[in-house]
Amino acid sequence: MNLLQTIKTAAVDAVYASNPVQILIGKVIAIEPLKVQINPKLTLEDNFLIVPKIFSDYEQTIIFDKEIEQDGEIVIVKQKKIVTVKNKLQNGEQIVLLKIQGGKKYLILERLGDSDAPAG
Repeated sequence: MNLLQTIKTAAVDAVYASNPVQILIGKVIAIEPLKVQINPKLTLEDNFLIVPKIFSDYEQTIIFDKEIEQDGEIVIVKQKKIVTVKNKLQNGEQIVLLKIQGGKKYLILERLGDSDAPAG
């Protein structure tokens, strides 16, 4: 690598280091496949999005104590139940995204409470 190329590489690395991530607001405009609009000119398709489990429908095992009567005494027993958590992103929801360095992937961080907030 020549000196000029080394300087160019160092400059690009410095830019990335000074701005490694960017936080954006987007709006879910389609569910399957997932599409998120950042602004009128930028819509992200599902292959650019990293969707944490918390933003999907999933099963969760919960364990809890239950009091039962056994031979005239109250006994606490552990019970286990599998529940389905319905938390999939919905059309029209406003979400917070983290643009990962290089701009090729966007991690969904959070929902916004007000779905009327402007995207972008």
